[in-house]
Amino acid sequence: MATETRTDPAFAGVDVRTLRVYRNKKGPERVIPLHWECYKILALYLTGTSDATKVRKGALYRALDRYSLVRNFQRKAGLLEHRCLSLDYGEANEAQKDYWECITGQEYTVFSPQSQVHLKDDIATYISGPEFDKPRQYHHEAKGHINPLTLLPETIMSGVAEFLDNQSLINLFCASLETYSSLRDNDSFWKRRIITHLPYFFELHECLKEQSQTLENRDIGRIFLWADAASKPRSSVTKLMFSVANRRRIWNVCEQIGKVYKEEPQQKAVPKSYLACQARNSERQVLGDTGEPGLYFRTAHFLQGWAELSSPWTLDLFWNSEGDLSGIAVTFGQDQRIFGHETHESGACQSTGSFSGGVWIEGFVFHIYASSALRPWQACSWNYSSCKGVTVHLTDGSEHMYGQDGEHLLRMPFAAAENMTIVGMKGTLAVSLHGPFLEFLTLRI
Repeated sequence: MATETRTDPAFAGVDVRTLRVYRNKKGPERVIPLHWECYKILALYLTGTSDATKVRKGALYRALDRYSLVRNFQRKAGLLEHRCLSLDYGEANEAQKDYWECITGQEYTVFSPQSQVHLKDDIATYISGPEFDKPRQYHHEAKGHINPLTLLPETIMSGVAEFLDNQSLINLFCASLETYSSLRDNDSFWKRRIITHLPYFFELHECLKEQSQTLENRDIGRIFLWADAASKPRSSVTKLMFSVANRRRIWNVCEQIGKVYKEEPQQKAVPKSYLACQARNSERQVLGDTGEPGLYFRTAHFLQGWAELSSPWTLDLFWNSEGDLSGIAVTFGQDQRIFGHETHESGACQSTGSFSGGVWIEGFVFHIYASSALRPWQACSWNYSSCKGVTVHLTDGSEHMYGQDGEHLLRMPFAAAENMTIVGMKGTLAVSLHGPFLEFLTLRI
């Protein structure tokens, strides 16, 4: 914030020596010393938006204070205290001194981590090369040994793979060639994995959304492996990836801070405008899967203020012509808040339930039709997984079933934890021959 020669212009007129920075007893004012670009990334990680005003600064200060250390360095003038945080900054840890030092190969650590517009075009050009051509289809025959994983529906196997890190996923593929064969050409699986396991690669996310049609003949799995390796923050990273590698390094620091930040208590009275950004996300739930290209991201805030819990409301569920769940909506008065898509095609239908105030959604049980891994969707357009029915559990103990309820459907429960309230949903829609339907979702609680 201040050097021997000049002061940060953002603090003109402020005596920075009176400010308190982690375990400093000199004054009542407290500051969080962060580069502004790093702070915007931290805000994005903590709140889902780069709007820094939505960060709970008191909670952030207390979280960082728990990481703070005071180290003593001997100087000619005497013992000098150096305050720092016990966070893993990657290779930048080597430069944690009170002066600048140029370390060959680590130039990316001072490169701007903000999204680079030109990089998206460079990536689109690069992945259009022959090394990312989709491989030829091949048929694998098991050699007689029994593989228990082949007994699992493809939707279940895809859901399990969502929770594996990259090395564990590779180990699974090595142990089960059948699993590798079923997921190898599953573009929607690899696209989701790019979003969920490479959350810092904004340029690639944009490329997936804008170039969905031109990516049909691309090997998305290979693109994922390339993106993961090329963006690793290390000395050998190429100049093209400087911004992404530094952003990934910073994102790793944000993950460390986020674990402690989320443990900090929130204010009892939560303002209406802050309800959505204060919400926490549940784990992802896979509702369906298809090989058709396309990602449609959706978010819905069912509750916009705690007072609405005492108001009457209506629940609507939308189904396409094949009976796939395409949307869930909550309506207060004339204000409908929809997650997903309301289909208007011939044969589409809608289920509606009306409820009084004081009763709210406690959880869902989704009725899933599981596809068969033995029949590729390219040959059987009907062979895809989707949600065919929903049982809604309310806080008064009642249950309400909508859609299909056959014994052939899998039951997948999804509910808020104790003392938590569902305030919304976010996730993606998949595309089939019969229109969009819900692919996977996350509860906001």
